[in-house]
Amino acid sequence: LFSTYFRVTMSIIIATDLPESCLDKIRKNATIVQIADNVGTFIAACQEHQAVAAVTPLSLPLSQATLAALPLSLACISVYAVGVNHVDLDAATELGIQITNTPNVLTDATADFAFSLLLASARRVREADAFVRQGKWKDASALRLLGTAVAGTTLGIIGFGRIGQAMAKRGQGFGMTIQYWNRTRLTPAREADLGVRYASLDDLVATSHFISLHCALSDSTRHILDARRLALARKDAHIVNTARGPCIDEAALADALTEGRIAGAALDVFEAEPTVTEALIKSERTVLAPHIGSATVQCRTAMGDLCADNVHVAVTGSGTYPTAVNSLGDR
Repeated sequence: LFSTYFRVTMSIIIATDLPESCLDKIRKNATIVQIADNVGTFIAACQEHQAVAAVTPLSLPLSQATLAALPLSLACISVYAVGVNHVDLDAATELGIQITNTPNVLTDATADFAFSLLLASARRVREADAFVRQGKWKDASALRLLGTAVAGTTLGIIGFGRIGQAMAKRGQGFGMTIQYWNRTRLTPAREADLGVRYASLDDLVATSHFISLHCALSDSTRHILDARRLALARKDAHIVNTARGPCIDEAALADALTEGRIAGAALDVFEAEPTVTEALIKSERTVLAPHIGSATVQCRTAMGDLCADNVHVAVTGSGTYPTAVNSLGDR
């Protein structure tokens, strides 16, 4: 009786929106405390409720100072995303806090959205939509809002993990030639199997009609598309980013668009979300989205289920974390 009572009174801090079905899974073993994704509120709630676990979004930075302020009761922080570049993993490990994420289940949703952004940029969908809504469609014109073909062009993919490879398959389905850059090159046999070719970063940027970013954010990929590299791009190039905003120097990209040195950019992520560089908002050459690459009902539910499964391990104190990011060893 005591064991059952103890489990159901454990508190889980939820600092993000989760599908109701995922919240129901967590409620079976614990009490949910939902809060805003604010660092001060997060620390206070964890302390007040002596939380055993938490589910947090990318927008909640978990620095060494924040992690050190959390109660000893906190065993796990489940990040409702794949990327954990906002978490001080060394500090979490030192403090004995398990960090988990939601890999694999985002692959198709994100690749689908990335390719939809590519098509929207190529075919000027944003401008066409505004043209109709603003009542400008008064007559027929065979040369109105001409876009660019996708078939027969080259798609350059920066970062060739699961999502990058899924993007390649979509490009191949549209008759595109695929080249990629990755920190670790695939074997020649694997490249042949996937029907792709490797290129250096500079060569990829200089020769691709479409450039799509799918790399993780790290010191080496921050501003991987900077002013120097953007200057190498074709004048008819379109850039797609569903990775992380800081992978592109936003100011340099805005300059390239304003000066007509590239044809377009379709962006789901930004350097200082939710703030977006004003020049990108004003440009007619951009398609912009509010970081919704994985935003399908199916995907967000699968992500939430992974969070619930990880939280369950923290609450019950048994089993292994399904998607552990850091290793706590024998702690």
